[in-house]
Amino acid sequence: MKKFSLIFLLFCSPIGRAQDTLFQLDLESFILQVRENHPLAFITNNYILQADQFTINSKGAFDPQAVAQINQKYYDGKTYYSTLSTGIKIPTRFGVQFKGMVDWSRGEYLSPEDVTPINGLGLLGVEVQLGRGLLTDEQRTQLKRAQNALLLSEVERNIALNDLLYDAGVDFVAWQESYNQMILAQNMAGFAKNRFEQIKEKVFAEDRPAIDTVEALAIYTQRLFELNQKTVLEQNSRLKVESYLWDQGLAPLFFDSSVAPAKLNVQQIIISRAAELNETPFLQAYDYKLTDLNYERKLKIEMLKPQLSLNYNFLQDAQSSLSNYNINNYKWGGTFYMPIFLRKERSSLEMTKLKIENTRYEQSLKQREIDIKQQQLFNEWAAQIEQSAQLETIAESYKQLVEGEQSLFELGESTVFLINMREINYINAQMKLLETQAKTIKSFLSVRYLQGGFTR
Repeated sequence: MKKFSLIFLLFCSPIGRAQDTLFQLDLESFILQVRENHPLAFITNNYILQADQFTINSKGAFDPQAVAQINQKYYDGKTYYSTLSTGIKIPTRFGVQFKGMVDWSRGEYLSPEDVTPINGLGLLGVEVQLGRGLLTDEQRTQLKRAQNALLLSEVERNIALNDLLYDAGVDFVAWQESYNQMILAQNMAGFAKNRFEQIKEKVFAEDRPAIDTVEALAIYTQRLFELNQKTVLEQNSRLKVESYLWDQGLAPLFFDSSVAPAKLNVQQIIISRAAELNETPFLQAYDYKLTDLNYERKLKIEMLKPQLSLNYNFLQDAQSSLSNYNINNYKWGGTFYMPIFLRKERSSLEMTKLKIENTRYEQSLKQREIDIKQQQLFNEWAAQIEQSAQLETIAESYKQLVEGEQSLFELGESTVFLINMREINYINAQMKLLETQAKTIKSFLSVRYLQGGFTR
């Protein structure tokens, strides 16, 4: 089990305390640690590497190919035929294939078209697609889609990281809230304990009625109960935050006991609208999906054309030089193919068009959702900033009331009951303040999430 002190102390600022020193961890340092070390970060990076390998795989369709073919037949002690053809074929990305071959043949029953010179028959040829496959084909389309998929994989990586870092940020803010609530509960329990001890001394000195100790003990016990509740919440929040801590994606890390979250601070938060909403990864993904579907559509359009290919090959003795080339030594050929009704091709094209139409609808819907959600978050954030300022004033006022009531109590002009009521109001105001501050920061994180800001 690894402690977190060695790594995170680099990102933490120390806070002096009576007995020891706490190291304060802020939100941005935590998010940076998660982004660089969480297993999901490595997994999504591997997705990009896989997409890159798929692109290389698609380029392999245009690799030159060494080819060879041999056919022989022996029967009744005779060599009926023996043919050998070797050479190289070079496909290209513009629908033309080149080839260079050498054929050898011998035998007593060779077909006339298989007869070659003794030294072999050389062949240099080219094959061109004039119909289907002229503008694009499956290999070229697959390569373009693979290159587009590589870009899409980067966007999908950003979406996955955006989700991860947003969840991590929200959980960290929840830990900040629960930790500060626990500290508040500790302080209030400490005040209640001191007051209980002071009242006991005054009762022994017969300066206060004995019944005050009963009420003071009940208040102290209530504060301990509340502290226990907040401590459990803080421990669980801490564990949830620890689940994001990893060392290079392999070994889980744990917080050292000296690490604590920074205080909630809404004064430094500035939310700005995205300069261009289309830059968010959620909408970028639709752009790449539409690009992919357009490549598919172009291929389906190409499939509506008849298949017409022509090939030309000039022939020459394998050992003769090119200067002896004879234009009369050649062979050529062509193939033609076309379905009569094209029902399969037309149906496939229409289905792709419908996919494109649906994707555009989904993109428009997503853009509208993000725009409205962003506006809602701006409204919430503005209100929460104002509410935080108001609650700070309320909490400070209740604090002054508690101090004033405590002074009156020491003069014998107040009661434990009134002090407790003042403290309850102060505690509720402070808890509400912490809750509102946490909500304010979460609103900021939500806007950042919608804008894809965690991966920029």
